Amino acid sequence: MRSPLLAGLLTVWLLVVIGALITAFILNYTDVQEQHFNYFSYTINSLALFVGGWIAGRKSGRKGWYFGAVTGGLYAVIVFLIGILAFDTSFDWFNLLHFAGAIAIAALGGMLGVSMRTSA
Repeated sequence: MRSPLLAGLLTVWLLVVIGALITAFILNYTDVQEQHFNYFSYTINSLALFVGGWIAGRKSGRKGWYFGAVTGGLYAVIVFLIGILAFDTSFDWFNLLHFAGAIAIAALGGMLGVSMRTSA
């Protein structure tokens, strides 16, 4: 795969799906209540965005902050569009906060991905 953005996005989605499956198994086979998983979902998404930004930055070899930020931004836009189309949500300031957070986390991952590539 030559595109750093595509590699980063696919990594993010793969990790989010794996995290969702783990969460579903935990909810199904333990006594943990669903309301306790709010922060768990944020953690899964944050880790997935960081690793996806890291992969995008490492593959690009340059401008890791840019490739990471675009990866995070595209992920946030796709999630927002799914929310609008599937769940009839509307835009609010909380969405803007998630968008900014996704960009920042993935950009940080992209910066570290580039720096780890050049040192290896």
